[in-house]
Amino acid sequence: MLKKKIINKLFLLLLILIFDSGITRAKTIIVDLTGAGDYLTIKEGVAAADSGDSVYVMPGTYYEQGILIQKDIILQGSGVETCIINGGESNIGWPNHTVIMVDSVIVCKISGFSIT
Repeated sequence: MLKKKIINKLFLLLLILIFDSGITRAKTIIVDLTGAGDYLTIKEGVAAADSGDSVYVMPGTYYEQGILIQKDIILQGSGVETCIINGGESNIGWPNHTVIMVDSVIVCKISGFSIT
């Protein structure tokens, strides 16, 4: 009886280890113009993110266009007064001066930016 309990507990432990090893942990990617973060541009940070990750953008004016989001992520700026995405004269072939495009995702939260 004791041997059966030990085998059952070992089997349960093995199942937990197998299933836990396949679970990815969400990470936070830092974008910072000063080089203190993981990436210098929002486009690079978004491209590096996996579904479930957060991309946090530090204060600054980011001159970017054509930021394509195709994953379930959170894109969080440091605040509308301090975190600005300036699309300039966007000429990338997207309609209506598109700075950020979200395509084929279920959940995407974008906040904390001024977009000009």
